[in-house]
Amino acid sequence: MALILSSILFSILLRGWVSLGFESDFDFRLLGLVIGLAVVAALWWNARQFSGSVPTDFLLLFALSPITIRWGDSLRAYGPGILFDLLFLGLV
Repeated sequence: MALILSSILFSILLRGWVSLGFESDFDFRLLGLVIGLAVVAALWWNARQFSGSVPTDFLLLFALSPITIRWGDSLRAYGPGILFDLLFLGLV
């Protein structure tokens, strides 16, 4: 169910990005960068929620994970899925 919801939300996000006039290859790569930076911001926010300190452990694990770096910033639904999972974790 979560995979289907993530795919639907990513389609809406992508269509919204294109409707704003961002249609070139560079613009799609920029969307991947924005999603990747939002994931790092969500990691930072979660660390501040849980311990109140700088998230060195989370950022180290994130930086050492080649799967997250390769697929988290690509133009697929993995990045927003990771982002929504992290936001949900922080809200719980």
